[in-house]
Amino acid sequence: MIRKVLNKRYRLHKERRILPILNELEKNQYLTCEEIENLQKTKLSNILKIAVDNVPYYDYLKKESAEIFSDGISSKQMLDKFPVLTKKIIIDNYKSLINPRCQNKVIKNYSGGSTGKPVKLLQDSVMRDYGLAATIRSDRWAGWEFGSSVFKFWGASRDQSAHLKEKAKRFLFNEYVFDAFGWDKDTIKTIYKLMKKEKPEIIIAYASALYFYVDTVKQMGLKPNHVPKGIITSADMLYDWQRKEIEEYFNCKVFNRYGCRELGLISCECKEHNGMHISSDRIYLEVVDDNNQPVPDGCAGRILITDLTNTAMPIIRYEIGDIGTISKQRTCKCGRGLPKLESIQGRITDYIVSSDGKYVSGTALTTVVPQLNNVQQIQIIQKEKGKVLTKVVKGANYSKQDELNIETVLKKYLGIDMIIEIEYVSSLLNEKSGKYRFVVNEMC
Repeated sequence: MIRKVLNKRYRLHKERRILPILNELEKNQYLTCEEIENLQKTKLSNILKIAVDNVPYYDYLKKESAEIFSDGISSKQMLDKFPVLTKKIIIDNYKSLINPRCQNKVIKNYSGGSTGKPVKLLQDSVMRDYGLAATIRSDRWAGWEFGSSVFKFWGASRDQSAHLKEKAKRFLFNEYVFDAFGWDKDTIKTIYKLMKKEKPEIIIAYASALYFYVDTVKQMGLKPNHVPKGIITSADMLYDWQRKEIEEYFNCKVFNRYGCRELGLISCECKEHNGMHISSDRIYLEVVDDNNQPVPDGCAGRILITDLTNTAMPIIRYEIGDIGTISKQRTCKCGRGLPKLESIQGRITDYIVSSDGKYVSGTALTTVVPQLNNVQQIQIIQKEKGKVLTKVVKGANYSKQDELNIETVLKKYLGIDMIIEIEYVSSLLNEKSGKYRFVVNEMC
């Protein structure tokens, strides 16, 4: 109880600068869809003007400035004038993307690098504050409050620190942070016992790490010893079978959220769990086709993000590398007017090309998993067309029949002519960021 009181006071003091922003975002979430669109358009116009007037990379757009920002022009029409930013473009044009006239405090940040070389970005203090406030807002949807005790199952090494200052901060934040890498049964038992003792109100975790914890304790015969208020999963894909296992074990709903290190929180589930509300009061999200044109709501496409608050290095139409779908539903029973992402189908590289040339998403292939009763973990990798490598961690009762079943089930989805190679491993290695990828396409 003393630690909880200290945590609340420390957090409120530490985050005092963002409390006005948090209050602003708390009010914004209950605006109507139209009011949010108008607010977003105003912020979008402002950040685009800052980019055109100050950022060398966009110098060529100055002659079109009057047209871009004319009265009556839509957000889409404004953005159409701006090119898509990729990780490679940012790396190659880093200096010319910086705003030399930014007056705010500037911080360096890097992308996770799970799909290649990490991207260096500059973020100003306003962006960081809005990002933190948006995260706190969504944490509250899951039951978190200032003072809540938290268990984190996290993986990025930059978020782990043995420094005394960092340990003191974790203590005052009432947080326990567990590295998602390299767990063994002894580590799992330690976490299990600590969970019983500390009874965390909130669990925040990589989806794959928390699923691994639940799957392991169940195999060890360790029954649930605590029911948290809420569970927040993030950082990697949460598949339906993982959600089911986690919710059943903890007897607690999972609030899935979506974001990235470059831009922070993008969207999060509310208590209705039928899509993820987009933080549209601090970002502008597009879902586009291969020609960078918007796809209809309800259809999948490439996700582009424009940050509405970062004046140090305006990030405009950034291709995050994921495939997603915006919900057709304009309203939510929770009362929030924030639009929703219906689903994230995974990264562009999380697709398998079938034997007849069709693209099969990793999300679609997750329906394979419930059909493989004696498989503990599986990963599907494609390095060339017409062939996939399937890495398998055997379950206790695995047999030759299970191997035949894997081939039969995968051919059903990937084509009868697909060559299925099976490699048995003791465990599946996560990405450098700590994330587990169910499907990996190395042809991209």
